[in-house]
Amino acid sequence: SLHIRASLFGQYKFPEGSELVSAVYWISSSTEFTKPIEIDIQHCSANVEESTSLKFVRAETTRMELTYTFQLMDDGDFPADTGYGTTSVSHFCGIGVIRFLTSC
Repeated sequence: SLHIRASLFGQYKFPEGSELVSAVYWISSSTEFTKPIEIDIQHCSANVEESTSLKFVRAETTRMELTYTFQLMDDGDFPADTGYGTTSVSHFCGIGVIRFLTSC
Protein backbone atom coordinates (compact mmCIF):
# COMPACT_ATOMS: atom_id res chain seq x y z
CA SER A 1 0.00 0.00 0.00
CA LEU A 2 1.03 3.59 -0.63
CA HIS A 3 1.61 5.94 2.33
CA ILE A 4 1.70 9.74 2.11
CA ARG A 5 2.49 11.92 5.11
CA ALA A 6 2.45 15.72 4.90
CA SER A 7 4.44 18.04 7.15
CA LEU A 8 4.58 21.82 7.29
CA PHE A 9 7.87 22.09 9.13
CA GLY A 10 10.79 19.99 10.24
CA GLN A 11 14.55 19.94 10.24
CA TYR A 12 14.74 20.66 6.54
CA LYS A 13 17.51 22.31 4.55
CA PHE A 14 16.56 23.79 1.16
CA PRO A 15 18.76 25.24 -1.61
CA GLU A 16 20.26 28.61 -0.72
CA GLY A 17 18.15 31.61 -1.73
CA SER A 18 14.88 29.68 -1.70
CA GLU A 19 11.83 29.23 0.48
CA LEU A 20 9.30 26.42 0.79
CA VAL A 21 5.90 27.25 -0.76
CA SER A 22 4.14 23.91 -0.17
CA ALA A 23 3.91 21.21 2.43
CA VAL A 24 6.58 18.50 2.34
CA TYR A 25 5.09 15.15 1.33
CA TRP A 26 6.80 11.96 2.48
CA ILE A 27 5.88 9.15 0.10
CA SER A 28 6.53 5.51 0.86
CA SER A 29 5.16 2.10 0.09
CA SER A 30 5.13 -1.28 1.78
CA THR A 31 6.50 -2.73 -1.50
CA GLU A 32 8.88 -1.48 -4.19
CA PHE A 33 7.36 0.97 -6.68
CA THR A 34 6.79 -0.91 -9.95
CA LYS A 35 6.53 2.32 -11.95
CA PRO A 36 6.82 6.05 -11.22
CA ILE A 37 3.88 7.66 -9.45
CA GLU A 38 2.62 11.01 -10.78
CA ILE A 39 2.00 13.58 -8.06
CA ASP A 40 0.18 16.93 -8.14
CA ILE A 41 1.26 19.26 -5.33
CA GLN A 42 -0.50 22.49 -4.43
CA HIS A 43 1.76 25.47 -3.79
CA CYS A 44 0.99 28.84 -2.23
CA SER A 45 2.78 31.03 -4.77
CA ALA A 46 -0.16 33.09 -6.04
CA ASN A 47 1.82 35.32 -8.40
CA VAL A 48 1.51 33.92 -11.95
CA GLU A 49 4.82 35.50 -12.97
CA GLU A 50 6.57 33.46 -10.26
CA SER A 51 5.73 30.14 -11.92
CA THR A 52 9.14 30.16 -13.64
CA SER A 53 10.92 30.45 -10.26
CA LEU A 54 9.15 27.41 -8.80
CA LYS A 55 11.05 24.13 -8.55
CA PHE A 56 10.44 20.71 -7.05
CA VAL A 57 12.90 19.54 -4.41
CA ARG A 58 13.45 16.05 -3.06
CA ALA A 59 15.12 14.61 0.02
CA GLU A 60 16.18 11.02 -0.39
CA THR A 61 17.05 9.01 2.66
CA THR A 62 17.39 5.42 3.72
CA ARG A 63 17.54 6.16 7.45
CA MET A 64 16.31 8.75 9.90
CA GLU A 65 18.61 11.76 9.87
CA LEU A 66 18.63 14.88 12.01
CA THR A 67 18.33 17.20 9.00
CA TYR A 68 16.84 16.35 5.62
CA THR A 69 18.70 18.09 2.79
CA PHE A 70 16.51 18.80 -0.22
CA GLN A 71 18.00 18.87 -3.71
CA LEU A 72 16.55 20.36 -6.89
CA MET A 73 14.72 17.95 -9.17
CA ASP A 74 15.27 18.12 -12.93
CA ASP A 75 11.65 17.47 -13.84
CA GLY A 76 8.27 18.94 -12.98
CA ASP A 77 5.73 21.23 -14.56
CA PHE A 78 4.05 24.34 -13.11
CA PRO A 79 1.23 25.57 -15.35
CA ALA A 80 0.93 29.35 -14.93
CA ASP A 81 -2.86 29.26 -14.61
CA THR A 82 -3.03 26.84 -11.63
CA GLY A 83 -1.77 26.61 -8.08
CA TYR A 84 -0.36 23.13 -8.67
CA GLY A 85 2.76 21.48 -9.97
CA THR A 86 3.12 17.96 -11.35
CA THR A 87 6.07 15.58 -11.08
CA SER A 88 6.70 11.89 -10.49
CA VAL A 89 8.60 9.76 -7.98
CA SER A 90 9.80 6.19 -8.23
CA HIS A 91 10.97 5.48 -4.66
CA PHE A 92 10.67 6.60 -1.04
CA CYS A 93 11.38 10.33 -0.65
CA GLY A 94 10.24 13.64 0.71
CA ILE A 95 9.10 16.11 -1.94
CA GLY A 96 8.04 19.76 -1.92
CA VAL A 97 7.94 22.98 -3.93
CA ILE A 98 10.31 25.92 -3.43
CA ARG A 99 10.46 29.43 -4.85
CA PHE A 100 13.74 31.18 -5.46
CA LEU A 101 13.84 34.60 -3.84
CA THR A 102 14.82 37.64 -5.86
CA SER A 103 16.79 40.61 -4.63
CA CYS A 104 15.16 44.04 -4.64
